[in-house]
Amino acid sequence: MEAKEIKDKLNLLIEQAAEIDPNLTTKLRDINRWIKHIKLGSLISKPIVVAFLLEVITDSKVWLAIKSLPSEEDKRLQF
Repeated sequence: MEAKEIKDKLNLLIEQAAEIDPNLTTKLRDINRWIKHIKLGSLISKPIVVAFLLEVITDSKVWLAIKSLPSEEDKRLQF
């Protein structure tokens, strides 16, 4: 995955998390602030950092999917 794609996905996740989980939004913004000014070539040349970012993106997607599911109470209210 390209560095530009990673940064774009991170920004998209920040937008999605703002609606679902404000704590995750804060953490993702901190990570984004950390990589914001790193040149794209420099980012790709650090495989451990790229692996970390890909893991954060994957975990965040799963977390947001779980948090967006209706709770048991919501399910009971629907019936």
